[in-house]
Amino acid sequence: MDMSPSYKSGVDSNMRNARKVFDYFHIAQNLNKAIGKVCSRERRTKGDIRNLLKKPRLFQKNRDKLKEKDQQTIEKLKELNTATAMAYQMRLSLQDIFKTKSEIKALLGLKAWISWVHNEAEKEMWKYFLNPLKKFAESLTKHFDGIIARWRHGTSNAVLEGINSVFSAVKRRARGFRSKEYLKMMLYFTKGNLTGIPNLIPSK
Repeated sequence: MDMSPSYKSGVDSNMRNARKVFDYFHIAQNLNKAIGKVCSRERRTKGDIRNLLKKPRLFQKNRDKLKEKDQQTIEKLKELNTATAMAYQMRLSLQDIFKTKSEIKALLGLKAWISWVHNEAEKEMWKYFLNPLKKFAESLTKHFDGIIARWRHGTSNAVLEGINSVFSAVKRRARGFRSKEYLKMMLYFTKGNLTGIPNLIPSK
């Protein structure tokens, strides 16, 4: 599950013996939000590099998704010693930690990553810019056991989240449905792997 207080409260109240496992999907989502804030802060205060920071989503992409022009932008930001470039490197490092199969390597790596973020965020030149990442790292510390439980139990709700994102996209594209039946029909046509046209028109 995600790290929402309401989810945690529900589990604690109704399934007291359950072991909570916090999913990487939501951790990555929160990390991307923090990096977006770092980029936004730097863009507002450093006019000379504003053009290099005009695409915040660029710094939420994986290495293999970067175009050549994107890579050049990131390299330029590294040369200029920017907070956004630092935040992007931190993102890639955390991603590598979550790829490891070893629980002990993940535990040690995560602790080292949190310390790294705190140390950099305490430096005077980074304090304002990296504060969103510092808060994110504090959240990881707060939920540390549930995050490490991922390696012990091997569970993930990634499939469910993927399906949910498809459903959300269908709803947005339709801009509302007259009935639940029409919504179900659209979902079947979108992800139902249909080979023919079934009789999905709701009866009046």
